[in-house]
Amino acid sequence: MTSTPSAPAFTLTRPKDAPLDPPALYAELREEQPVTRVSLWEGRLSPWLVTRWEDARAVLGSQAFSTDP
Repeated sequence: MTSTPSAPAFTLTRPKDAPLDPPALYAELREEQPVTRVSLWEGRLSPWLVTRWEDARAVLGSQAFSTDP
C-alpha cells in the first residue's frame, strides 16, 4: 500500500524590510519542487503551485489545464 504525501502548508509571510520580495520559500520550491501541491490556510483547498516561469507559461498556455474541478 502506498501513501500519498500530504501537501506542505503554504503561508505567504513577507519580510518587513522588503515587503515586495517573494517569500524565501519560493526559491526553495523552485529548486526542489517547482510544481507542487500546497495547503492553504483555510484547509479546504489543495491547489497546485507553479514556481518556475517556463512551467507557469506551459500551464497557462495549455487547454489541458482548467480551474474547473
